[in-house]
Amino acid sequence: MEALLTATDCCNRCDDDPVIENIPGNPGAPGAPGADGTDGANAYTRTTAVFDMPALNGDATISVVNTDWMVPRQGTVTGQIVNIEFAGRFEVRQILSTTQAVVRSIASEADGNAPVGLDIPSNSRVAPGGTQGPQGFAPGDALLRAQNLADLANVATARGNLQLKTAALADAGKNHNQVALINDAANLNPGEAIFANAVGIESKNAVDAQAALGLGSMATQNASAVTITGGSIHLSSPLGVESGGTGFDTLPELATALNVFGGYGLLGSLDNIGFANNNVDTPITMTVAKYRIDKVTVEWVNESLNGSYSLGLVTPAPSVEFVKATTSLNPVNAVNKFMDMPLEAIATGFIRTEPTLYARTGPTGTSASAKTKMRIFGWSYV
Repeated sequence: MEALLTATDCCNRCDDDPVIENIPGNPGAPGAPGADGTDGANAYTRTTAVFDMPALNGDATISVVNTDWMVPRQGTVTGQIVNIEFAGRFEVRQILSTTQAVVRSIASEADGNAPVGLDIPSNSRVAPGGTQGPQGFAPGDALLRAQNLADLANVATARGNLQLKTAALADAGKNHNQVALINDAANLNPGEAIFANAVGIESKNAVDAQAALGLGSMATQNASAVTITGGSIHLSSPLGVESGGTGFDTLPELATALNVFGGYGLLGSLDNIGFANNNVDTPITMTVAKYRIDKVTVEWVNESLNGSYSLGLVTPAPSVEFVKATTSLNPVNAVNKFMDMPLEAIATGFIRTEPTLYARTGPTGTSASAKTKMRIFGWSYV
């Protein structure tokens, strides 16, 4: 029987176990260099379809090769600004898909964008853009140093930078480079006007200055007390009543507005009114545009009537109004008989403007061949 192994026996190396040692060999030769990478490129794409150029602040949907690099507008945060070849500057408003985006025009035609409605061709390049930054400014003393006194060694150049003229070189009391002498030797007096003369300047009192300037007496009058003793004044519009005028350009216009009579006379007439048909309206052209009828006369010119007939003066249809009318002409049976039509339907002072009135016949008995003349009298307005 063999004895069991103990823990001590397991931890001790036996003398006959082999010793293993790794010794590195010589390094191998370096490998060949790898190939160079290709050059990078700025983010851009191309359009794949034609689109119409929108107006300023107008939107357009564009189709492109890829939209992954575009950044759309988020709430109040402005979207990416892009430049589209042949079109101009736009803001990316919305990404619809990997090949479509909505862009908004942010420049007018005057600022460089294409005209509205122009077809932007396919294969146009689309690249990132930007907006113009704020206008720069120079420090408080930079303008002086850069433009005015840049050449401190040359006083003439410095004066030129300051845009000084020859008067800047004149001393008080001296005539220099054709600058007029201004001092008491020119007999200058307080309150007088200064005028140039052949040798310099001179002063003139108020009267002489007015004459020299060609001013008339109107220039010396008080604005609230102007007197006009000659000439004429033409107003571009009529002077209103509140300013002492009439409000009209001509007397006829004023008379019309005030309903002033222009005269009494014949306003209209009609010959050969027949009675063969009932309710026949024959036009009578009025001679004036605004009138008031006073009297209408009827005259038989060939024979008397054989039945009971009526004759009236009416306004044009559809709003027919009997101005004056007879109830019957049967009593009038003598040739060349005159009669006045009764004032049945006209109010005192009633003014009319119809350019045409009508004589209306109304036979109720045996037809007649009688012919009648009608005369309309009254006042016309100018």
